[in-house]
Amino acid sequence: MSTGTAQAGRGTGVVCAVRDLVKTYPAARGRRGTPATPAVRATDGISLDVRRGEIFGLLGPNGAGKSTLVRQLTGLMRPDSGSVELLGHDLVRHPERASRLVGYLGQESTALDELTVSLAAETTGRLRGLTAKAARAERDDVLEELGLGGIAGRPLKKLSGGQRRLACFAAALVGERPVLVLDEPTTGMDPVARRAVWAAVDRRRAQNGATVLLVTHNVIEAETVLDRVAVLERGRVIACDTPAGLKARVAGEVRLDLVWRERAPLDVPESRAARIRAGVRAALGAAAGSRRGAGGRGRRDRWRGLRRARRLHAGDAEPRRRLPGTRRMYERAGQGVSVVPAETRSAQTRIKVAKEAGGAAVGMTGRGPAPLAPRARLLPSLAAVYRAQLSRARVARIPLLFVATFQSVGIMVLMRGVVDGGGEARAVVAGSSVLVVAFVALNLLAQYFGQLRASGGLDHYATLPVPPAAVVLGTAAAYASFTVPGTFVTAVVGCTLFQLPLSHLWVLAAVIPLAGAALAGLGAALGLLAPRQELATLLGQLGMSAALLLGVLPADRLPAPISYARDLLPSTYGVEAFARTFDAHPDWPAVALDLAVCAAVGVVSLAVATWAYRRAAVR
Repeated sequence: MSTGTAQAGRGTGVVCAVRDLVKTYPAARGRRGTPATPAVRATDGISLDVRRGEIFGLLGPNGAGKSTLVRQLTGLMRPDSGSVELLGHDLVRHPERASRLVGYLGQESTALDELTVSLAAETTGRLRGLTAKAARAERDDVLEELGLGGIAGRPLKKLSGGQRRLACFAAALVGERPVLVLDEPTTGMDPVARRAVWAAVDRRRAQNGATVLLVTHNVIEAETVLDRVAVLERGRVIACDTPAGLKARVAGEVRLDLVWRERAPLDVPESRAARIRAGVRAALGAAAGSRRGAGGRGRRDRWRGLRRARRLHAGDAEPRRRLPGTRRMYERAGQGVSVVPAETRSAQTRIKVAKEAGGAAVGMTGRGPAPLAPRARLLPSLAAVYRAQLSRARVARIPLLFVATFQSVGIMVLMRGVVDGGGEARAVVAGSSVLVVAFVALNLLAQYFGQLRASGGLDHYATLPVPPAAVVLGTAAAYASFTVPGTFVTAVVGCTLFQLPLSHLWVLAAVIPLAGAALAGLGAALGLLAPRQELATLLGQLGMSAALLLGVLPADRLPAPISYARDLLPSTYGVEAFARTFDAHPDWPAVALDLAVCAAVGVVSLAVATWAYRRAAVR
């Protein structure tokens, strides 16, 4: 279905043009007594045009296709057919470009929950390609604009629902984008916070010509802030117009169903029941008076009686004064910009945008696609992810420092009565030391990325122009930083138990990052490719068990097929490099060769993790 009047072409100021968009979720077989799920067409030939500088809303019941449409507009999902053009860029062919054009606020905040409000905003800016100084400056401006300075140092998970939502909105604003996609941004907020949100949106529309795509279930808010709204049902657009236009369409179809009881509910006192009946009688009497020709006054009396009866039924002993409307409540609660009606605000914004832009914009006329925001570079974004993930990794520092270390030390104590010494002892100590890294890189990272994908937190990183390798390496480095002491403690204890020299433990400074990167890529790929979170946890445990079996046991005691499998494990070459340093006269060229092979395997492993990341991010 084609909607709107912007089919005339891009010269009319169309920012986003959607044509015949179709997405069908395949049928799923039933498992363990659960019924099978039939195929569902989430978007069924949707066509829309979103103009520059407007707030365009998507309204509809659950399952109408709003979330699927938003994921296609933000490059998180490929449609089966159809086209999506955003500022002159084809997002079906190049979904990765959406992250350089769109500021996205999803419903989930799991990727940010462990961060403070300040760090969440700064990290988002860094991952959008800003320098550290620019990210901090924009962070401070946004937090001040939204009134979040008082809670800037608190983690998101310890905030109330409305505060957490406002903090996520602040992060979405850092790093200017021409298009904002907001999925129920004001859920759980009080009137003051709502007013701050829409004042910030209006400011960016007036100053930068920003376009907003809003998903909401709040009809009152939609009527207040939207310029145009598309109503979706079963994957189709059934109506698209201004809020006033939609109200005019159904003005004669509104029906009032009045239900009352002859007897009051058992939990309502008799005195209240009498007032309820009196209120209903007054409403019915007013209705009868209106039918006899009382006109508008009779209808007003009828509604007042109905409201009074409803308040009395809810438990109010006395009638209350009528509260001010939402718009007036916003104006009274805030100190500054009042919320302007949608029609007036739209006209004011477009006039100002036209004056500033000279009536034309790149990507919306025949001048070609709009310029893309810069990508985040690998090293700065890796540092930003590392700093952010340290907050999450601190929660797991006790198992990282003790469980993995004690596990490796216990294995060496058990193996002391099995191996004689020499080459076997060196292999046990080296394998047990690297096992601490494997506990994190394989086991915990597989669980983390599996949980991130299942909860929707992966969308946060997927809608930012950050290299996938930076997300994987930054997360692995944050967790591994707590294993460095455990790895050295394990190596010292092993050398003491098996009477091995301690003079070359410095080689661990190269073994830990190289083996950790190789195992991190494998663990991240397992977590991202697993269809369910439980399977990701199982694969991580199996991977750590393989590292234990193939890394700790001496190679000459393994059967030939298992020995060949040992050579495929990414950490094997790091173990062999560390084991060679225990010789009286280490073969340093062989050590360097093992480390080089470990680095090469790490590159391949990270390439697989990057492919898995893109596959999981864009589905």
